[in-house]
Amino acid sequence: MWFVKFGYRISLIVSARLYSRTLLFSMSGLCLIVLSTQPAFARCITLNGTSYINVTLPDNLSIPVNARHSPGDVLWDSQWITGTTKPRSHCYAPNHVKWSLSPLLPTSFPNVYQTGVQGVGVRAYVNELARVLTYPASTAYARAVSYGPQSGDGRVQLIYLGPIKSGQLNLPAVLGAEYYGEAMTAQLSLINNNASIVASTCEITNPNVNISMPIASTSDFHSVGSTFGRVPFTIGLNCSAAVKLNVTFTDSINRGNNSDILSLAPGSNAKGIGYRIRYNSSPVLYGPDSSVAGNVNQISVGAVTGGGALSVPFTIEYVSTGDVQAGSADAMATFTMSYQ
Repeated sequence: MWFVKFGYRISLIVSARLYSRTLLFSMSGLCLIVLSTQPAFARCITLNGTSYINVTLPDNLSIPVNARHSPGDVLWDSQWITGTTKPRSHCYAPNHVKWSLSPLLPTSFPNVYQTGVQGVGVRAYVNELARVLTYPASTAYARAVSYGPQSGDGRVQLIYLGPIKSGQLNLPAVLGAEYYGEAMTAQLSLINNNASIVASTCEITNPNVNISMPIASTSDFHSVGSTFGRVPFTIGLNCSAAVKLNVTFTDSINRGNNSDILSLAPGSNAKGIGYRIRYNSSPVLYGPDSSVAGNVNQISVGAVTGGGALSVPFTIEYVSTGDVQAGSADAMATFTMSYQ
C-alpha cells in the first residue's frame, strides 16, 4: 500500500503541484493511520485474564534418611492445583508462547532445579505436563489464532537428588509463569516457599539389650513347639521428627534364617530348644540386616507423630524344637530400624 500511493504522488507532482500538495497531505495522514495500527495486530492478548495458581508447601516436610529413594524420585507432589480461571488468548499475528521458571540453578536432572536444601530439587508445571517450567524459558511458535480455554492449573514436585541434609527451602514466591507474546496467561506462586525439610531419624536409647531368661526344666516342654518363660523387653527410641517406625530382627548365628526361631550360639550345650520373639503377641520372623523399606520380614512397630520418645514392647520365650536336653542356651540377634 505504501509504495503504490507514493508512486502515485510522484506523478501528480509533475502535472499539478498544488493538487499534489493537497493529495500528499491526505496520503500522509493515511500512511500514519496504517502505521499506527500495525503494533496492535502484532501482539497477543488474554481474553479472560490470567490464571493465578497458588501452591502451598507443607510447613515441615519430614523425609526419612534411610527410606528407599532413587535419584529422581518424587518426594512430595502438590498434584494439580486449580487456578483462578481457564485462560483464553488471541494472537493477532504469529508470535511465541513461552513458559518460564524464575531464576534457579539447574541440577543434573532435566527440568529439576535447586531448592537450597541439599538432596532436594523442584520441578513445576502449568496447564499440562508438557509445560514443565524451565529456566531459561522454553518457547514454541504461536499462530495468529485464538487459543484455549486451557486448564489454568499448576503443579509442583519436590525431587530426591541424593542424601538429604535438613534445611530451609529457598524458593521464590512467584515460581514461574506462561506467556502468549507479552500476555501472561498463567502465574504459579508458592505459599510457604521457605518451608523446612527435616531429614528425620531416631536415636536408639538402648542399642544393647541384654535379657536374662528364667531357669527352665526339661519337664516344662511337653511337645515340639511348646513354650515357656516369656520375658518382656523394649527398644527405646528418641525421634527428631514425625516418622513411621519399622524394624527387622536378624539371627546373628544364622543370618539366612527367615523362620521365627532364633538359633543357639556356639558354646551352648542345651539341645532341642530355641527362642521366639513376639510383637503384639505375634511371632517375629527373622530377616536380612537391612534398613531398606520392605525388607524381608520387616515389621511396622508404630509411629512418632511430632518427634519425641517411644518405647516399643516385645517379648521373648523359650520354644521347643525337638527332644529337649538340659544345658546352657545362649543366643544373639540384631535389630535394624527403618524410618519411613
